[in-house]
Amino acid sequence: MNVSSYYDYQATARGLATSSEFDRLYDYYRNLYDNFLPAWLPQDKQAAIYEVACGPGLLLKWMTEQGYSKARGTDSSEPQITLARSMGLPATLEDSMADLAAMPGDSLDCIIALNFYEHLPKEVFLDFLLLCQKTLKPGGKLILQGPNADSPLVGRNLFNDITHFWAYTSVSLKALFGMFDLKVLASQDDVIEGLYHRRAIKVPVARFARWVLRSLFTAASREHVNSFGMFLWTVGEKTSTGSGHGS
Repeated sequence: MNVSSYYDYQATARGLATSSEFDRLYDYYRNLYDNFLPAWLPQDKQAAIYEVACGPGLLLKWMTEQGYSKARGTDSSEPQITLARSMGLPATLEDSMADLAAMPGDSLDCIIALNFYEHLPKEVFLDFLLLCQKTLKPGGKLILQGPNADSPLVGRNLFNDITHFWAYTSVSLKALFGMFDLKVLASQDDVIEGLYHRRAIKVPVARFARWVLRSLFTAASREHVNSFGMFLWTVGEKTSTGSGHGS
């Protein structure tokens, strides 16, 4: 059996195969998107936004609700695209890398890839960043989310899926972005932004707990651990017309 068959099973295994399951999960992610993405997405609602490996369209639904009329996504999983299309979302069954390769240069205002790069061998991730450099307009944004290798808890996220290859730290991502004319604007986990109900209580408690944990880790190991969340978000901005080391 080919490992790629696991992709088609993921939606069922994770309880995301029906519209009701989609709605349940969307309630959580909408809160996260509300708290994190507005600062980084284009202000122009007509901006060309492309989501790589969009899955069933959780983020596409949110962007549609925010008024982004030219946001669209692709994914190679037929079950997930079928679910997205059944809900009227702008998603198509395509290999996202091949789709990016076919796009003209300087044609996108924003590329978003959530829970994507950990599925790529290192060489393919470099190819992906090169495609982003080519297709983004100068000033365009690349927004990535993946397992947080800055966190002591990274193993729980990295190894919960047999199709994961690698995790990256904020330092390694900054270096990789720099190769492709992408200036890092943000690099952080999403624990605070992802807190759901009773945020007035949970946010200060989470911040205090982080302070305690950072102090304990430093005392025990002399390592300065600043990030504990399982997911790392990295936002980069294209700074030129594409003359970096990755060109």
